[in-house]
Amino acid sequence: SDLDDYRFFFYFFVSAQNDDILDIRLNNHTTGCMFAECRGKASYNSQNEIEICLSLNNITDRKQADQAIAELNEKLAEKVLQQTSDLSESNLNLQKKIAELNDFKHQLLEREAKLNSIFNASIEGIITIDMSGIIVSVNTAVETIFGYSEEELIGHSISKLIWRSKER
Repeated sequence: SDLDDYRFFFYFFVSAQNDDILDIRLNNHTTGCMFAECRGKASYNSQNEIEICLSLNNITDRKQADQAIAELNEKLAEKVLQQTSDLSESNLNLQKKIAELNDFKHQLLEREAKLNSIFNASIEGIITIDMSGIIVSVNTAVETIFGYSEEELIGHSISKLIWRSKER
């Protein structure tokens, strides 16, 4: 308790004769609790009597500020802990999404490889064009049928392969 700390403080002064500092709490029935810093020095005078010099400083504002800082630090630590937890959960969710996307990508590449093998294995000529009539892709049979390589056709108009009669 504070009273025990206060007694120990004086006992230490008398026995050790050193400078010391003690923070004490003082209760007042009208103003409430007040904190004081008690500094003291004990020494013997010329008649071999003990002399104690004490000074009291009001440190209530400092104690209240320290307490407010400690409470704010605790709230900040809780907030950081919560945000860390939220970020960890979000990170796990993102890692799951990445794994799913990688699986979908792998499935898509497999499907594309299958479709390309079917596309190129066909004995029928297959030509893919865009909305403007530009050739986007051709299979290997087109080269045999028309005599143009894939590089000569892609990016050109489909009209390159369509024979038009001169009569209209």
